[in-house]
Amino acid sequence: MGRNINYGCLGNGWAVWNNAKEINGDYEKVAHITIEGQITFYPKDLTKQEIIKIEFIRNAEVPDWRIIQHLMSLGFWGCPLSKQHYDQGESCLTAYKQIPFNKTIIQARQFSTFFGYRIREQSI
Repeated sequence: MGRNINYGCLGNGWAVWNNAKEINGDYEKVAHITIEGQITFYPKDLTKQEIIKIEFIRNAEVPDWRIIQHLMSLGFWGCPLSKQHYDQGESCLTAYKQIPFNKTIIQARQFSTFFGYRIREQSI
């Protein structure tokens, strides 16, 4: 049986786990991706496809980590919602907020268990 790779932000980077296997009541730890993008792989028997998927997660998520940290410093809480699902999900707890960040404007809002964001403008 193959691994069911999943991931989430735990505050110090991205945890990557296997939903198909539990060890001591928790999902099997597969990898950790630091905020700088370094990957630590845990199982030695990862397939090439699993490694490619973990590298894809890094490439898709790590560039946004500084934005996520900035939003958390402003009081947003919970796991960040991926940009492609920004307008879906639970009821919104806050209105959209326009937040300057570097040379961009970020639009963010808080949901009950996560926050969503997207880059609205590329320069200010």
